[in-house]
Amino acid sequence: MVVLPVLVTRNRWENLLHNQSTILLRRAQREMGTQKVTTVGFSL
Repeated sequence: MVVLPVLVTRNRWENLLHNQSTILLRRAQREMGTQKVTTVGFSL
C-alpha cells in the first residue's frame, strides 16, 4: 500500500499548485498494476 499526502486548500487554484506531484504519482502507481494507493489530506 502506498500512502500519498494531499494538501487540502481553501481555493481551487491553490489545489492545482500544490497537488501536481500527487496526481502524477497516483497515476504511475495505478499503471503498475496491483498496488493500492490511498491519500491522506492535510489542511493548510
